[in-house]
Amino acid sequence: MGGMFYRREWTSMNSSPQLTLFDIGTLCEYAILISPNETVKKDVLAQREKLSNYVVIPASSLRSVPHISLLKLKCRENDGYIVHTVHQALQDQHPFGITLHGADIFLHGKAAATLHIRIEEPYCIKRIHERLFHEFGLRERSFTPHLTIAKTVAAKYADKLKALLPMFSYYKEFICDRITILKKQIGADRRFHVLHQALLK
Repeated sequence: MGGMFYRREWTSMNSSPQLTLFDIGTLCEYAILISPNETVKKDVLAQREKLSNYVVIPASSLRSVPHISLLKLKCRENDGYIVHTVHQALQDQHPFGITLHGADIFLHGKAAATLHIRIEEPYCIKRIHERLFHEFGLRERSFTPHLTIAKTVAAKYADKLKALLPMFSYYKEFICDRITILKKQIGADRRFHVLHQALLK
């Protein structure tokens, strides 16, 4: 750790855990996620483009690469610690199948709604999520694995999204054989880049 002094202290910031590191360094955001295969990514992007004909989709959602989110962290730059801890959480985790099954929406109070693809029997994803929270010393919280089509669409479109669910229901299977860690420097990078791929054995 090169003499770095730190302690595990997690707080909530915009619903994302934050690790406080007492050192001089760059503030970064890390995203730990499952990246589907290219076929699924293309299909979800096509779904998103089709949805844009019916509702206004925020620019940040339009730019997002389709993925299944597991954990986001904001902390001082510490790539080695993040990668090592993710590998610790993935010990004994083998590749597994993910079944995408239908569509649904999340309502974020009265402010926004998210259209997503449901995941059938997401036991392995929940297990990885639990182990990540344990290894990072976080208090676990409610978690519904999903693959987002469009995030934080204005709540005024919620009824329209519900009516459109049959049109955007999606059914496909793919194998998860790795967990992806993305990184960006807050205030410097506009987009995430791939830091590491943790292969499942």
